[in-house]
Amino acid sequence: MTTPIRGRTRPYLLLQNGNGRSGRFWYRWVPCLTRFFKVLRPDMRGLGKSTGRLDFERDVTLEALVGDLVALLDHLEADRIHNCGESMGGIPGLALAANYPDRIKTLTLVAMPVFIDDAMKQRYAMGHGSRTDAMQELGIRKWVEATPRGTRLPADRDPVLFPVLLR
Repeated sequence: MTTPIRGRTRPYLLLQNGNGRSGRFWYRWVPCLTRFFKVLRPDMRGLGKSTGRLDFERDVTLEALVGDLVALLDHLEADRIHNCGESMGGIPGLALAANYPDRIKTLTLVAMPVFIDDAMKQRYAMGHGSRTDAMQELGIRKWVEATPRGTRLPADRDPVLFPVLLR
């Protein structure tokens, strides 16, 4: 299902943010993109304004994230969409395209990791048993605020370079 605009129809564009961010990540893109697309910016489970206490090992799986996307598309009666995933947000899009190729018109992956090695897993675990253990023990907000220092930028960088990513 699409919406008519000036004699055309606008297809859906799903923008999926990366780990530790919300749909607000795409905020400044929306005015331009809505001229051509019906823009979707869902928050992944456990991120942004999603609700409920989650067991990250059980509830935040790739299958669950893809299932959430399929349920959203079904609810909107969206047959085929354009999907753009940023960083870790590209992984559910890639899995959606692999498992439901008839639902995807185009797939765009922006800075998505193609391989997550043990060293990266350790950095995101931040001294805990795993990334998901760290999220549960620290809470998602504190984990997100701490990850840039341990994963992306040297710890001695100016604090202004470390914005709060969840809003």
